[in-house]
Amino acid sequence: MTGESLIQQFLRVSEARPEQYALLETGSRTDRGIRYGELARAVRRFAGWLKRSGLAPGERVGIHLPNSVEYVIAYYGAWSAGMVPVALNTQATSHELAGWIEHSGCSLLVGDDIKSTSAKAVPAIRISWGAKQGLTVDQRPLGCEEYQQQLPEDAVAALIYTSGTTGAPKGITLGHDNLASNIAGVRESLSIQPGDRFLCVLPFYYSFGNSILHSHLSAGATLVMLDPAGYPSRILDALEQHACHGFAGVPSLYLSLLKKTDFSKYDLGNLRYLTQAGGPLAVEFIQDLLHRLPSVKLHVMYGQTECSARIACLPPEKLQQKMGSVGLPIAGLELEVVDADGQSCAPGVAGEIRVRGSSVMKGYWRDPERTREVIRDGWLHTGDRGYLDEEGYLYIVGRQSEMLKIAENRVSPYEIEEVLLEIPGVDECAVVGCEHPLLGQAAHAAIVRSDPGLNELNIKKHCKQRLAFYKIPKTIRFVDALPKTSSGKIKRSEIPCPST
Repeated sequence: MTGESLIQQFLRVSEARPEQYALLETGSRTDRGIRYGELARAVRRFAGWLKRSGLAPGERVGIHLPNSVEYVIAYYGAWSAGMVPVALNTQATSHELAGWIEHSGCSLLVGDDIKSTSAKAVPAIRISWGAKQGLTVDQRPLGCEEYQQQLPEDAVAALIYTSGTTGAPKGITLGHDNLASNIAGVRESLSIQPGDRFLCVLPFYYSFGNSILHSHLSAGATLVMLDPAGYPSRILDALEQHACHGFAGVPSLYLSLLKKTDFSKYDLGNLRYLTQAGGPLAVEFIQDLLHRLPSVKLHVMYGQTECSARIACLPPEKLQQKMGSVGLPIAGLELEVVDADGQSCAPGVAGEIRVRGSSVMKGYWRDPERTREVIRDGWLHTGDRGYLDEEGYLYIVGRQSEMLKIAENRVSPYEIEEVLLEIPGVDECAVVGCEHPLLGQAAHAAIVRSDPGLNELNIKKHCKQRLAFYKIPKTIRFVDALPKTSSGKIKRSEIPCPST
C-alpha cells in the first residue's frame, strides 16, 4: 500500500496539473474532454450531492454507464463520498442486472438507460457534464458544496461482478489498499509518465479496463476513450489523431488489427507501449506485431479480477527470450505453482497457480463459503494452470475448467488454437472439449474464416503436421462470429458441441 488511496492520488494530481486534459472522448459525433481541475471539482461536487441525498459512507452506488466523463465522475464521486461504486455491465441482460443490484444492495443507480431491474425499487438518476452547463443531475445543475470523505485504507473500494457466470452472483470485493497496491505495481511495470496519452477501448466495468482507468489517472496521464464498434481501423485513426503513447487489448482485438488493417498507412511515431492480457496471443502474431511496430514495447500481462486485475508482467526486453511467458509477479505479489496436494511443482511441471500479497481481494461479497474455497492459508487459488521455468517466469497452460481431457491426456485449447490461427483464412477460432465415446473428450473447433474455400480437410491436414494425433480437432464448425464478452474475451461456455 502506498499510503494514498487512488482517489487521494487523483486529487493530488489534479492540483498539480489542473489544465491538462484528464479524459477525452473520441469517435462520437462531437469529441469532448475534461481537464483535471474541472474533473476534480465535478467529482467532489457529486460527492457532496450524494452526501446531501442522505447516503452514508459504505453504501453501494450502481453505475450503469459506458466509458465516459460521466462514468468517471460517478465512480470517483462515490469514492470521494466514502461509498462503494458497483460498475454494472452495460451489455448485461435485465435479469443479470437485477441479480447484481440486489446482491450488492445498491442504494442508488447512476446511468443513461437503466434497464428494468427487479421488484426491489432502487432510486435511479442520470448525470451529465458539459463545458457550458457543468455537472447536472437529471438536467438540474449541481450547486452542492464539494465534499471529500476520509476512510480507512482497508475500507471496501469496489465490487466487480464477473460476466457470464451462472447461479448465485459473484461480487469480487476489493479494498482501497488492494487497488492502490495493484495500480502501483502496474505503473511500475509500464513506466506510465505524466502527460502520456493512452487510448482505451476496453470497458471500465471489467477489471482490465478498470486497471487502465486508475493507473493512468493516478499517474497524471490523459485517457482517450473510444467506442471500438465498427472497423478496427478506427483504433489506428484515433492512435494517430491523438498522438497516443499507449494502447491495450485482448488477443481478439490484436488479431483484428493485424488481419484487417494496414499499419503502414498511419503515423504512430508517438506510440511507446502496448499491453496485452485477457488470454494468450499466439507467438506468430506477437512476432507480427513486433515486426509492424519495431520501436514499440509490448508488455504481456496476466491477471484476475480477484487479484485487483494484474498478477504478472513480462518485461519487453525479455519478450524474445521468454516468448510465451507472462513474466514475473508485479510488485507486492508472489506466486507459486502447486500440485493437487498443495506442494510446489518443479520447474517445467504444470499445476495450479496461486497468489498472495496486498492485491488479493477481501473476498466474495456476502459469500464466506465461496471465499474460503479460493483463499486458503493466505493464498488465492486462481483456478488457472501453468508452470514456472528455472528463472521463475510463469507460463499459462489454461483454466482448470477449460482443460481438455483426451484419452487421459491433459490438453490446452490454446495450443490447438495457436496452430489453427497459422492457417491463412482463419480469422478467429475457439476450441472446446466435447464428449467422445472412446476418448472421453475430443477437441471441437469453432472457426471464423475469411476464405470461403477453406474446408475441414485443409485444416486437419495442417494440424497433422503440427499436433499430436489426439489434439487434432475431431469436429469443426464454421461460424460467422464467436460469442464474446464486451471486452472481447471468448465465451467458451456458449460454444455448442456438435449434435451426435
